[in-house]
Amino acid sequence: MRVEHHADAATFLARAGAFLLADDAVNGLIYGIASRVREGTAYGEQQPFFITVADGDGVVLAALRTPPYNVVVSAGAEAAGEVLGVELAEAGQALPGASGPSEPAMAFARAFTSRRGLRLKERTAQLLFMVREVIPARPGPGRARPATVSDRPLLIEWFRAFDEEAVGDDADPAGIVDRHLEAGSARLYDGGDQSVCMLVALATTERGVRIGGVYTPPKWRGRGYASRLVADVTRAHLDGGAEYVSLFTDRANATSNGVYQALGYEPVAAFTVIDFVE
Repeated sequence: MRVEHHADAATFLARAGAFLLADDAVNGLIYGIASRVREGTAYGEQQPFFITVADGDGVVLAALRTPPYNVVVSAGAEAAGEVLGVELAEAGQALPGASGPSEPAMAFARAFTSRRGLRLKERTAQLLFMVREVIPARPGPGRARPATVSDRPLLIEWFRAFDEEAVGDDADPAGIVDRHLEAGSARLYDGGDQSVCMLVALATTERGVRIGGVYTPPKWRGRGYASRLVADVTRAHLDGGAEYVSLFTDRANATSNGVYQALGYEPVAAFTVIDFVE
């Protein structure tokens, strides 16, 4: 196997696009990030990097990083993940962690940390769920609506709370919120005269949409708001032409996993988020 470095997102997708789209539900995260970078989205001040691992003429793994975030690894063989880890460790790359399908991401992490004298710590074990036909949520009061610029302070507050609760991250979410507002991808659920739940939904490939950032403040939980919002947004995208909608959950959270399965979502892959620590 050999490692191939690409100058930008366009050349990366020209090389890896067909490989990624062959399993686009699982590779939707990495494909979607690369596509947005190609279109001009900047995730930070530092330059991103784009890498493929090839075996013969074919790509067997893809990876990218948009600093300051983790390396994102595609689906692929564990051996390819190990080759990538060795390459980046020997190149002297300073990396905070990795995310991706569990087997290649963990193989990459082990190879990288063992050669750099670091330890790996799994921050979150996730499941990727997918649905092609949504089951309606139990009816209840309230309505879903697109978020607007006037909702920006609330979205920033809730994104910060979501990050702290779901992934233990205290980074400033203002930039992420602004990107979602610009893209029109943030949704709120209003119960009565106030918003009680949020999510975001972005196309990851031409066939699929991914829901993320599903958050209900603790005082509003247990009332079905998130279930109705997810069902409404899922149905809207499927009716609008998406072949499937996907989302990530905490593998250990039986409650949220049960909510999504009740809407017709089914688990399709295990993912992991890994930190590299001294």
